[in-house]
Amino acid sequence: MVQSSSENDSGLKHEAEHPEVGHLVVGALVIISKANPAVVIVENVPTAAVSETASILRNQLRDMGYDIHERVLSGREWGAFEHRDRWCMVAVTEGLEIDLDELLPPETHPRKLGEILENVPADDPRFKEYRYLKDKLERDQAEGKGFAFKVVTPESTSTGVLNKLLWKAQSTGTYVASPDDPDKMRLLTPREHASVKGVPHQLIDGLSNTIAHEMLGQGVLYEPFQDLGHHVGNSLQRLVGRAGVALENRADLSAAAGELQVPVPDGYKAALRAMKDQAAAACMQLEDRTAGKAELADAQRRMSLYPTECLRIAKVVMRSTDATIPDLTEERLARLLGIA
Repeated sequence: MVQSSSENDSGLKHEAEHPEVGHLVVGALVIISKANPAVVIVENVPTAAVSETASILRNQLRDMGYDIHERVLSGREWGAFEHRDRWCMVAVTEGLEIDLDELLPPETHPRKLGEILENVPADDPRFKEYRYLKDKLERDQAEGKGFAFKVVTPESTSTGVLNKLLWKAQSTGTYVASPDDPDKMRLLTPREHASVKGVPHQLIDGLSNTIAHEMLGQGVLYEPFQDLGHHVGNSLQRLVGRAGVALENRADLSAAAGELQVPVPDGYKAALRAMKDQAAAACMQLEDRTAGKAELADAQRRMSLYPTECLRIAKVVMRSTDATIPDLTEERLARLLGIA
């Protein structure tokens, strides 16, 4: 419904000119006006948030009496193997209180792909040399192009972004290395693709490889949006006077604020505001002390998009008592922020 930037690569001057999807927002708004739901949830790639279609949707929903809340849900924050980011708009009817900044990701721990890879024997015919892909990679590198495929092993901690064409053996796809032959690799199976995204296998079992990969590749990471649904459900519970159900294994930002010696008179809200202030101070000091422009820009972008990134950035400041950042090199900042 909200056209993504990838769909607008056809050279059209305006999104609405797209013959297949440019007009769909109109039909969607008609349906919403007739159904009058309490909650409307829209998701897309982060760049869609600044599209013409998103502006139409945002402004019309506002005029229909909805309060608009937006956030980017990050796979990195939820500890997913795939670092897929999705822009999320939640429109709620007036009187329904919700704050997406209060949706905290779980405490995460390092994981390896070996935990979810299927046991495919080394002599399985699915392991191939894919010589044509390697030849293309050499040509692209010689021409200075940034296209490349990614090869993962059981020791890998992340994959590339797995899209709907994973089954096609793309030149920018993700492959699993053979355990015995360094020249061979294979495509991920549909179940592995589902596991990378946290999607229950029963949702794709019985589908062909093509359909399963296309469905998963056009979908979302399961856990962030499951938690979003839980968060919306709690808002509905409170609306009718019932207590919400807390999500398990969430970071305690109040405790983190205590580590930063920040008073928390209003609980989470004050903690988050204080951390944003600390993070902004860290970025300002970095700008004065280093030439790490790329790291600075990334830190500022992530601080604005992902509320819980403030905690990580603020910890850079927490390590110092005199409001300076000692020995903060570009490399160290990248490591602290998880960029490297």
